[in-house]
Amino acid sequence: MLGRHAWDGSAPFDGMCRLEVVAVMPRPKRLLRKKDPQERFFCGSKPDADNILKIVADSLQLAGIVRRDETIVQMYIEKLYASKNEGPCVEVTLSSL
Repeated sequence: MLGRHAWDGSAPFDGMCRLEVVAVMPRPKRLLRKKDPQERFFCGSKPDADNILKIVADSLQLAGIVRRDETIVQMYIEKLYASKNEGPCVEVTLSSL
């Protein structure tokens, strides 16, 4: 898992923390016209934002980055369509409180 590699074998985070997620969804072909925006913009389709947060929080625990996902006491998410020159990705920021 990329997250485990980025954590670099450090001990799991054990304190209260804030989780920020930017979920970049693939842009549908219907939004690739010249008149459509070049940059990222909000995505109002599936999957639900709360489901994305749950998957990321569970993955952080499974990867050994946080000891228990219930220590994540603040969560923020943005769901965006990718810009025209990028693919889908998930950007995760975890910070202590």
